[in-house]
Amino acid sequence: MEKANETQADDVVAATHRVIEYDLNGTSLREVYKAQEVVPSFSVSKDTALALIRSAPMVHKHRENFLQDLQSGKKEKLDLPELGKIEEICLSFDKQGFYFAGTLQNPPKHLAPVEGALNGLYYYDFASRSITLLFSKPDAYINNFVLLDGPSAALQ
Repeated sequence: MEKANETQADDVVAATHRVIEYDLNGTSLREVYKAQEVVPSFSVSKDTALALIRSAPMVHKHRENFLQDLQSGKKEKLDLPELGKIEEICLSFDKQGFYFAGTLQNPPKHLAPVEGALNGLYYYDFASRSITLLFSKPDAYINNFVLLDGPSAALQ
């Protein structure tokens, strides 16, 4: 492992990543986003006006979180030092925050996953800059999640 780390290039340029909007028939409607960066997570609002992007300019660099207005192109870095490792990230339906599966850096007791859990499901509110722990379970790891919308979502 040490030899691999020594020989691994730390300045690998990312490929160009594109996000394309399609209709239900599979017809390409428009290019929503295009950038030469690593994009492990991209979440777009239902009206395709806003995107939450987790990206890095180089392959082996630290991923950062951005909020981008897709109409104007304005991209704002979200300075969130309290976030640790993030597995999945998803913009809320009301665009007032985002959900994420992951960990926090030095979390206070009320935000720490339950004992034995490797991560948790959290909500981050943009206005209050507060984080809420929604779910964690002992001996469990959340790889990904899906947000359900509508009145029947709670029943599924």
